[in-house]
Amino acid sequence: MTIATTEGTIPINTPVGTYNAWTKTYGSDRAKYRVLILQGGPGTTHDYLDELGPRLAPYDLQVIFYGPIGTHYSDKPDNVDFCNMEWFVDEVEQVRSYYNITPDKFILLGQSWGGQLAIDYALKFQDKILALIVSNAMSSMPAYNQYCLETIIPTYPADKWKIVNDLDIAGDLGNPLFMGTLFEIHYPVHVYRHPVPEWPAKIMATFQTPNLSMYSPACGGNPTTVRGYLEDWDRSKELKSIKIPTLTVGAKYDTMDPEHMKWMSTEVQHGSYLFCPNAGHFAHLDDAEIWTKGVIDFINTL
Repeated sequence: MTIATTEGTIPINTPVGTYNAWTKTYGSDRAKYRVLILQGGPGTTHDYLDELGPRLAPYDLQVIFYGPIGTHYSDKPDNVDFCNMEWFVDEVEQVRSYYNITPDKFILLGQSWGGQLAIDYALKFQDKILALIVSNAMSSMPAYNQYCLETIIPTYPADKWKIVNDLDIAGDLGNPLFMGTLFEIHYPVHVYRHPVPEWPAKIMATFQTPNLSMYSPACGGNPTTVRGYLEDWDRSKELKSIKIPTLTVGAKYDTMDPEHMKWMSTEVQHGSYLFCPNAGHFAHLDDAEIWTKGVIDFINTL
C-alpha cells in the first residue's frame, strides 16, 4: 500500500516574528481521522516517532508531525525565551488551524513532554478535539521527580549515579562523563531498551540535535530530576475536567510511573488505559505491536 507523504513548512507567528515550522504528513486529509503527534522535549525532534506515520496511516488516518519553532528542522529565532507551555499550546493551535482540522476528526497524540503539552492544549481547547492520547507522560512533574527519586534512581549502580549526580549539581553537564554514564545506566534501560550501539540513526538523532536553549530552561539536564519551569507543572487536579475520550499509555520500565498513568485514565471523564509490559519510555517502539493495537482499538471506539 502506497501512503502519500508530504514534507514542507508552515508559517508560525511568534512574539519575535513569523518563522517556518517543519511539517510532515502521512496519508490524506480526507482520512476518517487526522492525528497530530507531539514529540517529547521541549526542543527535541520527532525522529524517534517517525515510524508512527507509515504505521498508523493505513488505518484510515492522516498522521501529522511538526517541529516546534526552534527545533532542528524548523526555523530558529535568536531568542527563544518566549517558549513556555502557554506558548507551545498556542503554537499547536496554529498548526491545527493551518491544517483546518475539524473537531470531528481531530485526535491529539502526545508522547513524553508532548503528552503534557497535549493535556494543556486539551484543557484550553477541548472543544476542538475529538480524542486525546497521552503516551508515557505523567500529569505531574513533582510526582515524576518523586517516582524517580524513590523507584528509579535506587536501581542505578551507586558509583555510576554519583558521577551523574555530582556533575549535575556542579552544572558540568557538558562533561562527556555525564551523558556517557547516562547512556550506560539510564537510556538503554528506561528509554529505548536496546544496547546503544544497536540504536538506529533516527533514535540517536533525537538525542544529538536538541536545542538546549529550549530544553535546559524547562527541564535542566538530568532526565530523572527535572529542574526548570516544568519542575512545578502539575495538572493532576484538572484532569477531571477533560470530557473527551482519553487514552493513557504506561510502560513497565519507564521513568513515567505506569501506575500514575493508570490513575490518570480514571480521573478523566472517559478514560482508557494501555499497559506495555516490555517497554520503557519509547513504548511505541519496544512494545510496538501492543502499543499500536491498543491505540487503534481506542480509535475504533470513537
